[in-house]
Amino acid sequence: MTNQIRILTFDVKHGNCHAIWSPSGKLVVIDIGTSDDFSPMKWMKSQNLKTIDLLILTHPHDDHLRGFTDSDGMTVKFLHRPKNIPANLITELDADLKKAWERYDAHYSAPVPDADKFYDASSAAFDGLSLRFFGGKSDSANLNNYSVVTVLDYAGLKVVFPGDLENLGWTALLKDETFKKAIQGTQILVAAHHGREAGWCAELFDYIAPQLILVSDHSETETSYVTSYSQKASGAKVRSRATSEIKSRNVVSTRDNGHIDINVSATTAGYNYTVDIDHH
Repeated sequence: MTNQIRILTFDVKHGNCHAIWSPSGKLVVIDIGTSDDFSPMKWMKSQNLKTIDLLILTHPHDDHLRGFTDSDGMTVKFLHRPKNIPANLITELDADLKKAWERYDAHYSAPVPDADKFYDASSAAFDGLSLRFFGGKSDSANLNNYSVVTVLDYAGLKVVFPGDLENLGWTALLKDETFKKAIQGTQILVAAHHGREAGWCAELFDYIAPQLILVSDHSETETSYVTSYSQKASGAKVRSRATSEIKSRNVVSTRDNGHIDINVSATTAGYNYTVDIDHH
């Protein structure tokens, strides 16, 4: 076991895919979006990664699930996904997407045994990386609001991955005292719904003051809330792999910066983290 973790946000254009390595080398994947010219699943297989220890599918939309065709040959040990989506919303999905979702939903329906919860601080198998899950249900007929929200905590550094949660979903979660306590001290926020207006929730920033905000998106900028997010972040040092230049950034996006690679080390004082981007 090491004293560090890695969080890799892939550039999958208008999509979502994050890979997280725990201190003991367990692989967590949040969503399996892919683009026409890059597949995270194929890249993982090229790195001889054959097992996903925990797969989190935030919700069954194509841009978060498209890589299912590239995941063949990889073993998924456990899956976490929204369990309360009404059948009529699944019926409305594209036929291939519906088939993929039902495949995951049926095969990985059993809960994760306590002995295998390496991400749960109350488990004997805990290896230092804490993951907590919220949401996954909604009173609306909008699949985005069923998104599972993942809160990662390592050595005191917190990262929030909200899928495509929209304002109504945020508002519901912010009525939950447990959720509000869990996100206190968030340093890194992944912008919900690819940084678009629908995922924006001003009230969220009454409870968090992030240093850095990540946006996973492509060229559709007409509804982007990057400026609004930038005003809510205090800034973190980001290094360009192309030039080795380090700048303070409030927001980094896959659209402008390619893959986003975050390495976090536990220290006696808490943690240190570095952020590397592909493009300046």
